[in-house]
Amino acid sequence: MSTRNTILEGIKDCLKNISDVSDVVRKFVFFDDVHSFPLLMVLGGDEIFDDQLGNHTISKMAVKVAGYAKSSQDPEKEQCILIGNVLKCLDDEEYNPYKAGMRPIKMETDEGTLHAMGDGVSLFVLELELLYRFDRSNP
Repeated sequence: MSTRNTILEGIKDCLKNISDVSDVVRKFVFFDDVHSFPLLMVLGGDEIFDDQLGNHTISKMAVKVAGYAKSSQDPEKEQCILIGNVLKCLDDEEYNPYKAGMRPIKMETDEGTLHAMGDGVSLFVLELELLYRFDRSNP
């Protein structure tokens, strides 16, 4: 297994520690295919490489954590609760072995557009930057 895949699986496993999340997956799921809320998705993004001496490379990898929440009464409140739980979990060294090399850099939300189409569904995408070192013979 590659270092990149190991990291993404580790973040997925970390987020499974959030007690009120129905599932955490490693793919993007469209809201009309979600059967149980809240749902979290871990997605690997672009990487920027910075070579070092020898066979090692430092990578800055973008990791996206996307999440669907649902509430017909207050979808924004449910979304904020889910975002807070994700940030707390990612900031906990007990659950997240990559915390030291990770920082949140961007947050996007649907601003209520899915609420009208999906009866209370809301979406956020949290982008993280994760630094790691790998041996080029085993990326």
